[in-house]
Amino acid sequence: MTPPGKRLTPEERELEEKFSELEELHAALGQRELDLATLERDLHAFERRYVQVIGLRYLELDELEVMIAEKIAKRRPRPASTNPPVREAFVHQRARASAEECAGFESGDGAGDHAESSARPEAGSQLRKLYLEVAKQLHPDLTVDPEQRARREQLMSDANVAYRNGDEHALNSILENWESDPEAVPGTGVASELVRTIRKVAQVRLRLDAIEEEVAALSKSDLWQLRDRLRSQRRNGSLMEELERCIDRQIDQTKKRLAELTIEEFMK
Repeated sequence: MTPPGKRLTPEERELEEKFSELEELHAALGQRELDLATLERDLHAFERRYVQVIGLRYLELDELEVMIAEKIAKRRPRPASTNPPVREAFVHQRARASAEECAGFESGDGAGDHAESSARPEAGSQLRKLYLEVAKQLHPDLTVDPEQRARREQLMSDANVAYRNGDEHALNSILENWESDPEAVPGTGVASELVRTIRKVAQVRLRLDAIEEEVAALSKSDLWQLRDRLRSQRRNGSLMEELERCIDRQIDQTKKRLAELTIEEFMK
């Protein structure tokens, strides 16, 4: 805060304006982070509820239908190339997959895991140039501050991994992030503090933009669409009661059909 009556230089006035802007952006960022966390929590709670109420019922229905199909196949064998009917509703498939996971089923034995290649790419001239530039700007010996030294050591460790892997993109990212980092600005005084504050403002704006992109992506997700569709169709009672009753009726009908086939099989 500037003392009353003090004449400010243009740089000092600009710095105060940036401080005010940064304070407002931090307040907005805190609210948007809370909004995003709340949205993710609500969607996760909805997904768990959907799996518990609907997904497990579809799993039971599928098991009954498989048993019926097996009994019919014994009576009327079909060519091996003929595939059984498949439900086209993506939501149902998702519910069943989630239900199996929730019930503790395992999807595989890990045979699909890919082994990492032991061969490392040969370092090209551009890769070496990037690494040297990173080392020039980030070397831990360039600071005496313990916190900054530890941070530089971590970044150099990341750069070493990227160099060994021939990852030019990762080296570029390390360098670009550092060049826009407020703490990378050396010196004290108004000029240095102004540059640091400008970079902090830019960082907060980038995070706000990223949050909006995350919210937009969530709003286009299948889970969001399913939740909105159920809400729009809601009449009385809880969100999923009507769908729950509908599936229960299907289960009852399928059980009756299975019982009929079992009796017919026994009577033969």
